[in-house]
Amino acid sequence: MEKPSIATFALFGALILTPLLTLAQAPKPSLSVASSDVFAGFVVNVPDYSVAVGSTHNLQGYELAYTLHLGNRLGLTAAGGQSFSTAYSPGTYQLTVGPRFNILTGRFRPYGTAQFGVSNQDSDNLHPGELTAAFSRRNALTYRVGGGADYQLTRRIYWRMAQWTAQPVPLPRHASSLFQNFTTGLGYQF
Repeated sequence: MEKPSIATFALFGALILTPLLTLAQAPKPSLSVASSDVFAGFVVNVPDYSVAVGSTHNLQGYELAYTLHLGNRLGLTAAGGQSFSTAYSPGTYQLTVGPRFNILTGRFRPYGTAQFGVSNQDSDNLHPGELTAAFSRRNALTYRVGGGADYQLTRRIYWRMAQWTAQPVPLPRHASSLFQNFTTGLGYQF
């Protein structure tokens, strides 16, 4: 029987260490490094109308967003949406912009966001007896603070599993409590 040579030991060591070193490497930041992405989703708003009408009437609608990626973790998001309800006919829309920070950068990407912008709320029928439309219809400043998680389905398409944001809509109208916005939908990376 022949003794193993140093070259055989080196080859055997390389075959064993290569997979271990590959597994020890840091994961790629994402499936594709996107320069920007667009998102379209369904949103449910849970407002503080229960004081006015005796029960909560959720608003449902849509949200559209565009994110310009400034790196793997940082982006600038512009979002807009509209939500409405058939009960008492309230409605709201908003346009906001602000930073987004990805906590992880792989296939599963939790993130946080803080945005600032404008909103409009029409809730005339929620405040009977008020004579001024200014009491229930407002164009005002607003902000959104929250986070969510995206999951990369393919190289370009991702699913926003869930997003939650707290937002007073508009800021001076319902300042005592926050609208709770829950969103899900699909996005496309460029």
